[in-house]
Amino acid sequence: MNRLEWKQPLLGCTGAVIFGTVLPLYSYSLGSLPEVYFLTDDGLIHSKTRLYSLVFLGIAVVCITTNIV
Repeated sequence: MNRLEWKQPLLGCTGAVIFGTVLPLYSYSLGSLPEVYFLTDDGLIHSKTRLYSLVFLGIAVVCITTNIV
């Protein structure tokens, strides 16, 4: 009976798997963030800060998207 609706469970499982990767990525990024405080080169500080802020923005977009899915 559910043979015609195989797309919805597949989409839901894919969204759940992707959302399951959000927390480990967030934890890794948050754990790597304190290294910026110990850098001495200003240019490197700016580039690392920009990188981590874009990573957190990307994680937020993925989180919102997969929650909607």
